[in-house]
Amino acid sequence: MKPVVALAITIYSAGTASGAAWGYFGTAVTSTQATAAVLIGGAAAGAVQSGTVKGAFLGAFSAVAFMGIGNAFQGATWATKGVVGKGIMGTGLNGYGYAAKVFAHSVTGGLLSAAQGGKFKHGFAAAGVTQAFAGGIDSIDAGNVGFSAARVIAAAIVGGTASAVSGGKFANGAKAAAFLTALQGLPSLYKKVVGYDLDMGPGGDAVGKGELQKPVEGANNIGTQNAKLNPDCVACEGGRLSEALNQVPGINAVAGVHDVMQVSLGTGLARDVLNVPGMIPAAAFTYAAALGQPLTYLNTGQIIGVATTYSRNKERDRGRQLPYVVGY
Repeated sequence: MKPVVALAITIYSAGTASGAAWGYFGTAVTSTQATAAVLIGGAAAGAVQSGTVKGAFLGAFSAVAFMGIGNAFQGATWATKGVVGKGIMGTGLNGYGYAAKVFAHSVTGGLLSAAQGGKFKHGFAAAGVTQAFAGGIDSIDAGNVGFSAARVIAAAIVGGTASAVSGGKFANGAKAAAFLTALQGLPSLYKKVVGYDLDMGPGGDAVGKGELQKPVEGANNIGTQNAKLNPDCVACEGGRLSEALNQVPGINAVAGVHDVMQVSLGTGLARDVLNVPGMIPAAAFTYAAALGQPLTYLNTGQIIGVATTYSRNKERDRGRQLPYVVGY
């Protein structure tokens, strides 16, 4: 599956690097930061889907373009007047605003498709289907702000449909949309497991921890934990090996997951036996969550848009038919 292969290639450039550079902005997000986040998220999604720099650039451009459309409708009084609850399909818009926004996205999607050498009608249909139904996906399992199997399934259905109406295969669009939507929820799952936000940067000084104490946010958690620090212990937290590995992007974040796994095993033999093997799933989960981190700033519609721009003739359209982001 193409996105899975692209994941290994782009995990540092599209996920780890951006996560280490700016991470989560927190609650006080400026318009400039929001735009930067959407740019990075669009580039990451475009890179995952196309595996090219050009695809990443187009994903970033498209994400910001559709963000502008979304903001214009959200700020229009005529489009939000008389809205009850979350509006039509969870968009916050009334009937007129909802219909106009779907049409605006359809036209823009068609133009983007044509600009890439594709057909206007395919882009028009894919963007329209995505915008019409993706808003409702975010309302599914609303109490769960992180990973949601229900939203992943719904995204697969909408993504497959959008792919089919744009001339591609339902299965391709469904798999890619589900994959990217699931990836989008991993940073929240990381926080739920470890107890703090994913940070791909190095930790600070190591702190003394008991054998059953969970990782400490902001500290160097790499190595064997002890109640009293021993800098001469090579494999211990704060030791020479720990300090060296702490400079590798993401290793301290992996250690956080690994520590939780180890603590859950108690103090028995299983903890010792599974110590090293447990590093593999901890690393896989952490770096996947890092790739999903910039995607959290894209909504479901944008994720599906990237996932569903498939071509029937791959040889003919190779290098021309690139992903574009729809939704917002």
